[in-house]
Amino acid sequence: MKIIVIIPTYNEVDNITRLIPALAEEFKKMPQHEFGILVVD
Repeated sequence: MKIIVIIPTYNEVDNITRLIPALAEEFKKMPQHEFGILVVD
């Protein structure tokens, strides 16, 4: 299954730099799925 996480942001550069690696670690726990991250500013 392909899963896309859409993250709406506004002036959130400090938070995004922490969030993306944290999401990547969670994605590694579910190798049966294909993940993508879409950040919309």
